[in-house]
Amino acid sequence: MIQYMQAVILAAGRGERLRPLTDTNPKCLTLIGGKTILEYELDALDAAGIKECTIVVGYRANQVIEHYGPSFKNLTLHYVRNPDFATTNNLYSLWLARDRLQSQTILIEGDLLFYSELISRLVNLPGTDIAVVDKFQEGMNGTIVRGHGPMISEFVLKSAQGESFDFSGVAKTVNLYKFSKLTMIEHFLPALSRYVGEQNTNIFYEAVLAELVSKKSLQMGMMFPGDCPWFEIDTTEDLRAAQELFYAP
Repeated sequence: MIQYMQAVILAAGRGERLRPLTDTNPKCLTLIGGKTILEYELDALDAAGIKECTIVVGYRANQVIEHYGPSFKNLTLHYVRNPDFATTNNLYSLWLARDRLQSQTILIEGDLLFYSELISRLVNLPGTDIAVVDKFQEGMNGTIVRGHGPMISEFVLKSAQGESFDFSGVAKTVNLYKFSKLTMIEHFLPALSRYVGEQNTNIFYEAVLAELVSKKSLQMGMMFPGDCPWFEIDTTEDLRAAQELFYAP
């Protein structure tokens, strides 16, 4: 039996690189193997024993809310709207859900595809603050981390990876995290509020994680997915590759 733990899924963005599919549907409702991306995520949370999930919606928000309603299997669903999704980034979306982040939290981005075992492993893994990461491969984009043993020593955002950046020994963030109640209340949420107060809303929440780890306010471990496949669905090429591996059981 796990301690009380909730989840938040960030699904407010439009998904420009998946157009024209996203002209009429939010990215998280993209079908892969007969299931939406969001359904894979909700299935995984339910299988791991999570009972509550907050979904931050923005672009075509009503479609998501109407599609899933107040519950999914054993999950109670809550919705938070980001009306400024077109001009803000996921840091702001996460901040908007701050009232629902007062406990242990699994954080997932709404374009992430994986099998249920990945969430179950993360939920049950010892350690309070953990980022799921994978070995960096050519073609990957986004935030990377460096580490000492099982612990992250540095987050490096895409904006800080210049042409001569050394990618040896780095890992790619999967955009799946577990946070303790203490970290949420005492470190992460106050930092999010400070960024929003300074009107730094069009940036990624990883900027906050980079700052907290740099200041040693946050000690975050790493979990590698091993044989659990995952995809971040950004482009039609990602979608085609995911279709080959994932199917609805």
